[in-house]
Parts: sequence; C-alpha cells; structure tokens
Amino acid sequence: MVVVSQRELGAASYLGKGDGAFQEIPSPVQPGAYADVIFLASDWVALADANADWVFLSHYDESQGWVMLDRRIPIEFPTWVLSGDLEPNGKPDLIVASQVPRTITAVLDVLGDSPRRIDFDLPFRPVCMTVANCDSRPGDEILVSYGVPAEIRIYSLGESGFLEKSRVDPTSGLGPGAHVTDFVVADTDGDPYVDIAAVNFFGYAQIFHGSGDGSFQRMEQATIPALPRQIGVGDMDGDGIEDLVVTTIGIGANGHDEIFVLRQDPWTGLLPPEIVAEVPDPTALAVLDLDHDKRPDLAVLSRKSDEIRVFLNRTPSPDTCPPVVAKIPDLRLLKGESLPNAFDLDRYVVDPDTPKHRLHWSVRSWGNCPKITIHPDQVVDFDAPAESGKNGYAQFIVTDGRHRVARTVRVHIFEPYPGEK
Repeated sequence: MVVVSQRELGAASYLGKGDGAFQEIPSPVQPGAYADVIFLASDWVALADANADWVFLSHYDESQGWVMLDRRIPIEFPTWVLSGDLEPNGKPDLIVASQVPRTITAVLDVLGDSPRRIDFDLPFRPVCMTVANCDSRPGDEILVSYGVPAEIRIYSLGESGFLEKSRVDPTSGLGPGAHVTDFVVADTDGDPYVDIAAVNFFGYAQIFHGSGDGSFQRMEQATIPALPRQIGVGDMDGDGIEDLVVTTIGIGANGHDEIFVLRQDPWTGLLPPEIVAEVPDPTALAVLDLDHDKRPDLAVLSRKSDEIRVFLNRTPSPDTCPPVVAKIPDLRLLKGESLPNAFDLDRYVVDPDTPKHRLHWSVRSWGNCPKITIHPDQVVDFDAPAESGKNGYAQFIVTDGRHRVARTVRVHIFEPYPGEK
C-alpha cells in the first residue's frame, strides 16, 4: 500500500503484515504535492505531482526502499494515474487524466525501452474514472464519469487513438443532476459479465448490469441517507453474494461521516444500508482481504484525522464449496414462443449439497426482451409484444436461500415467416 499526501509534501509506503496491520517503510522520494498514485508492477509505482506537472516513476529497491529514478513524464496538472493493458500485450500501460486541461494521456509499455504516448482530449470535465475490461474481448477500456452531461462514457484504444465505445446513463428517474461521483467495475451478480457499481450526487447507490458486449443497463438502486463519496464491492457477510460498501459525508449540523454496507438479497436485490463505522472526512476506500482469512476487510483514509483506519471483517467464514455453473448461449426466438425445459435446474447448482427440490429460480428482463413467465413445469414463455430485429436481455436467477447464481442472456426477437409453425 502506498499513500500520497496533498497536504504534506512527500509520500509514504506501508508493508502489510498479514494480520491487518501495516509497517511503514521509509520512502526517500522526491518531495512534491502528489495527487494520486498507482502500482504499475509489484516494484514500480507512478506518482502524479499536480504542482510540478510531472508523473514520476518510483522503483522499489530492497536496500533503499522506494527510489525516485530519473524517469518522469511531463503532463499538465495530472489528477489521476491508472494502470491497465490497453493494447493488449501483457505489458503495463500508464493512463493519466487531467481535469485542467481535460485530457487523457496513455503511455503504452511505460516500463519498456520504447514507450509510446497517446494524448486524447475529453469532451467535458471528468469527475472520476477507472480502467477495466468491460466485454469478452481482450484489452482494457477507460471509463470516465462526467458531471455535465451526467454520463459514464467508455473509451477503447483503436488503431487511430481512443474511440467512444458506449455510454451509461445514471439519470433515469432522478434528473440530469444525478451524476456519478465514484464507481467501480466488478461482477456483482455472479453472471459471466462485469457490472458497474456507482454512487451519485443525489444520494443513491446504483448497479448497472453488464450484458457482455460492453453495454450496461440500470437495474437496481438504493437510497443512501447522506452524501455518498466512495464505493467498493465485496462479499461482506459471507453469503456468496457481492455487497456494496459506501463512504458518506454527513449533511447538516449533526451529520456524521459514516461507512455503510448495502447487502444484496437473492430475491429483492439491494437491501437498505447498514452503518458499519464512522470515519471523519473519508477520502479513499479499499475493499480487500488484509488478514488473509478469505473475508474482505475495509481500509479507509481519513483526511481529517490523517489516518488510515482498518476494519477487519469478523462475519462467519464463507462456505468452501464454490458454485458450479454453466454459461447459457444467446437465444434466437419467435414472438410468443415457449421453450419447454429451456433452462434446466441441473445447469444451476448453487451448492452441490443442496437438494434440487430446494432450489428456487426467477427471471427479470429489460431492453427489448418481452415479458417472461415461468411455469411450475419449467416452461418459459416469452410473451409478445416485442419489437423484432432488436436485442433484449433476460437474467435467470437460481438460489437456495443463501447462495445465488445469475446468468444473463441476450435475446433476439424475430417475426415468424408466413405459414411457419
């Protein structure tokens, strides 16, 4: 773990001891007003110095600690630094974003002998961003959240530079001011596709479920009783379902800065937030297993108290039996078609020791997918109307009350030919 400070010049690194505690390592790095830091490899970090308009590369030496080598990249007012594999070729790429000016700079193969730099102008002022793989194709994409317009836009690296790939709209039913203030990319529902978990300025936590082709749909949201700041994803209660962790800033004279956990229920989705702890002025959140007990813990940076506060997870240990699942292919259907036994429960084993008769399943659909009905004999009806020639999505959910497996399929609707049965 490496921590940078905008208030005090310099940076510090901390070595995890395996029990949730950390040991500080002296860091003889160049003083500066650092805005962000990222690991490029196990022994390389990049630090953005916003005042000096440089991104410095620091290397870890066993005898000297973190050493600031004469490797720096000139970038005007760097705000965020990220690492990814954009090309992809298995070599780390450095991605730097600037709020003023609105630019993204990608330095491909940044640790190699001949790094290649690509600059890209953003259309609006970014609020936050991340790098992740959003579809089944190799290579990472850059996801950027804007305040005006309130959108998350996804950019991929093409032969001629960065191209806009798709957009996510968080404002449906909330109004144009509901821009995303923080988000993470993770699999929140157990299907083969990544999702976006986000918090927005109107005080909501949202999950945009991925469809596997790089597009996302808004499916779930829950109210946060304060102004949310950061979000993380992890199975906090050991039930096999990912939960959301949100840090907040209190509103009003008696407002408190708190950490909330929003658990996911197999049937109803996001449950109301539960308070975990209070942290004054939280500015960074990490959800990770700090003491190696297979349960995610929390590390929160408090700007007001100048502390890193660690919260170790002491919920019951999760079951050791992993879910056994199978991927379901896309469906090509005619309007009103019924599929007897199209989705066999034998393909959804959420726990090998659970009797088959105790498994329950449900389905939800969105986009151009018609209404779906499940009968007791496992006949699946895709009911009209639905516009032909366009894609919809259906998510089938199987649960034994404790574990949940979800599979999302893309549905293509076609008009039957005249005379066709």
